[in-house]
Amino acid sequence: MSITNLQQELDFLRTIPIHWFIKIGASVLCGAIFGVERELKRKAAGLRTNVLICMGATLYMLLSDLIMSQLGHANADPTRIAGQVVVGMGFIGGGAIIQSRGRIMGLTTAAMMWVVAAIGLVIGAGFPLLGLIVTVFSVLMMVLVGKLEYSMMGKCRFTATHISFRDEPKTWEALRELFEANNKKIEASPVRKEGEICFMEVTHCNIHPEHKEFLVDLLNIPDVRHASH
Repeated sequence: MSITNLQQELDFLRTIPIHWFIKIGASVLCGAIFGVERELKRKAAGLRTNVLICMGATLYMLLSDLIMSQLGHANADPTRIAGQVVVGMGFIGGGAIIQSRGRIMGLTTAAMMWVVAAIGLVIGAGFPLLGLIVTVFSVLMMVLVGKLEYSMMGKCRFTATHISFRDEPKTWEALRELFEANNKKIEASPVRKEGEICFMEVTHCNIHPEHKEFLVDLLNIPDVRHASH
């Protein structure tokens, strides 16, 4: 980078439009709203992930505006960068979907990340209020649909699953963290030892999708094996 280019960039930074900061702030707020909802449900794509996705999409749209207005490319197509964001989010969303023990998990998270990126593009295009309205509507919809699922499926129905694992501190620590995150007490589960192998009976709900995830997370702990159901 030459001294002239550096000076030009410094001159631009002194004259950044205030609406850029409004858009970036709105994208951080919208991403944070989604992130808090995900954090409360203890999902992998939480606060930081959603803030970065929404803010990143907004920055890409601002980059389109910068290319057209500041760099003199008046005939540039701003939708091309937006299209690449959509494609890129497809890869990230695909990475959020996992297959574990015959169950597909993460579809809701992947779809939500796609929506968060779209909201970021809307804000970057100059519609922060619309982005905020869509954010509030989307989060409310996710919460209300979740409650509707619970009411349709009825009360929890519990089943017992027997697991086995080696008597190692790291395995016990992972089990305690998972049990505490799901408001369960590991001490309440009967534990039987045969040499270095521990056997435990875990009672869990097998009806509601979010409760089923507990078993998937449990079996994803290294060294934990499914003994019987």
